[in-house]
Amino acid sequence: MRKFENCDIFAVLGEIVTNNTKHYQSDFEIDKEILAKAAEEKNVRDREYLWMSRPCGTHCLKEKDVFLKGTSEHHTWTAYAGQASEIVAYAISIHNNESEIIKGDLYELDYAKHCEETKKKAFAVESVRIHCKDGEELIFPYKEWFSVSRRYEYDERELLPADPEDYAELLNEIRAERLNTNYFPWDERKLKLEYGDLPTFRIYQLKDDANEGLFLSYHTMKERGWKIDKANYELAYIGEDSVGYSLDDLYEKFNLCRPSDFCGHSLSVSDVIAFSGNGTVEAYYVDNFGFEPLPKFFNTAQKKPAQM
Repeated sequence: MRKFENCDIFAVLGEIVTNNTKHYQSDFEIDKEILAKAAEEKNVRDREYLWMSRPCGTHCLKEKDVFLKGTSEHHTWTAYAGQASEIVAYAISIHNNESEIIKGDLYELDYAKHCEETKKKAFAVESVRIHCKDGEELIFPYKEWFSVSRRYEYDERELLPADPEDYAELLNEIRAERLNTNYFPWDERKLKLEYGDLPTFRIYQLKDDANEGLFLSYHTMKERGWKIDKANYELAYIGEDSVGYSLDDLYEKFNLCRPSDFCGHSLSVSDVIAFSGNGTVEAYYVDNFGFEPLPKFFNTAQKKPAQM
């Protein structure tokens, strides 16, 4: 999984939208308004959002509301589980700064897995607190909220869970897990390489939760009938291939003089090296001795690897 640290949030998400959201890209203008307003919030919880890019549109939802059952935020976020392979999802933590550029951290999400966890961990909503324009605060039972909401003019609506202490603990755990996860550091340059047409080399490594194949030779994989499946891998590094690296060059580079922005394990058996450029892509399995071509690692209908 990847992390953009202290990045220009609009620039990074905009690049993803341009390449992953083919229809209704105007949704992103709404997202930018939401995030710009969130950057002014003092409470860190109100600056944490979940964002997704779909082939048809985007969604930007306050994270603490997504983890409340019955809310529109919860329903919206979990509605696309059947389309998970087409969705790019990130958790957003906005820095509270006064710069014209909205900066923050972006944490890549495994959308399918995140949907399952959201459904399991979400809390029930008990009541709604509104902050009225005249300064008054009112609380209504959640079941009554939709029938009374039109009677009041309010600046802010706050959903309150049935167990506020346990709910706060859940949000703290989610935040702590992100901060302690070993993400691959990413930036706008790497993102543009992913989506661009420049020649690149790419290093794929098995996901942490991949159940089989780690450090196994190509022969052993075939002997056991196990498929070398791209779905079990994640992109650990990408670089411009302006010098025409060989497989041996990259094996040496990612063992003896690894780039400072690479935090995966040393290039090892079961990793995959890919080269892309000129509308073609080639993938190779790192074996005990040498490298095995993987002509079916990527969808042959694609000109280059699937993005994000």
